[in-house]
Amino acid sequence: MNPPYEANVSPFQKLAWLDACASSVGGSVRQMGSLRLLQRRLGPWTGAGLPLPKSATPLSAGLMNDADCNDRDLRGIDEWFWRSGLSFLQVTSSTRPPADLRASRIEPFRNLEIDLSPTCEFLWSASSQLPRRAVRKALKAGVRVHVAIPDEVKLTEHRRTARSVYEASGQLPAHTKFHHDAVVGSSLREHAQFFSASLNDTNLGHLISIRHLDRAYYWDVAVNQTGRSVGAGHLLFWTWMRWCKRHGVTRLDLMGPPEGGRAGTAAGIGRFKLSFGAKPQDYWVVYWFRRGAGLGLDASRVLSRLRQANFSKLVSVTGKPTAGESSDTT
Repeated sequence: MNPPYEANVSPFQKLAWLDACASSVGGSVRQMGSLRLLQRRLGPWTGAGLPLPKSATPLSAGLMNDADCNDRDLRGIDEWFWRSGLSFLQVTSSTRPPADLRASRIEPFRNLEIDLSPTCEFLWSASSQLPRRAVRKALKAGVRVHVAIPDEVKLTEHRRTARSVYEASGQLPAHTKFHHDAVVGSSLREHAQFFSASLNDTNLGHLISIRHLDRAYYWDVAVNQTGRSVGAGHLLFWTWMRWCKRHGVTRLDLMGPPEGGRAGTAAGIGRFKLSFGAKPQDYWVVYWFRRGAGLGLDASRVLSRLRQANFSKLVSVTGKPTAGESSDTT
């Protein structure tokens, strides 16, 4: 890749990002023409994706050009897959895939996003009463949000909070130290914004956003229980919205469907995002399978839903409280 390409490419296609993803899942980076794919073992199969799940990469961050460019890339990927030796490949497209692909499956994906082209006054009025009350509550309590310079102390504290939140919901964080190191200490640094919420000089939580051109991603957020009780998560979100609006961002990508979470398994997450006026945007996830990999994907989804259902039953019986908020729970 020549330097101009590397300078203008999406942060999620930069080598620093993909190397971090590969390190976090024990995978590697694979080149397909001008595109870079994350490759890893998935049980007995070798798979690749643009992007792959559980890599802390937005599912929408695949092919994001116009229909002609996306169709050309998809046809090239289609030809390449059957020569690649892979058993599994998934690629997200922002436009409807052409009918002549030899893909094994195409699934629609509805991603929540916010159009920032209206005025801040309109965006505030488009939010429901709940986030507006929470923002006022946080301000009245004295919560302050500022753009911070991330360092190892802040990031370690952030990961600790996020880990407790995910554990309370029976999951593991998708974001790892590899991702954070890449975002704050490499060519990705110019894309990252780090917001910190505090009360009386005590940290309540952080929001890390990744920006590319006129789009900003709600990438990694964690708010502790104290912050949650005073509405710090809502104030973080609203402050991030206003900052993005002032700095030329026209679209916020909230990295998940209306059903909640990145896998549609937590309704409260979706309600939070919808309460700020988010609307679903259509994408398509194209799959290619060989050697039974499609059956393996279906089985893993069933097992994941069963685990989540069993955990939810356990929480309902024990009354175990959640520890705070994360990017999937704020």
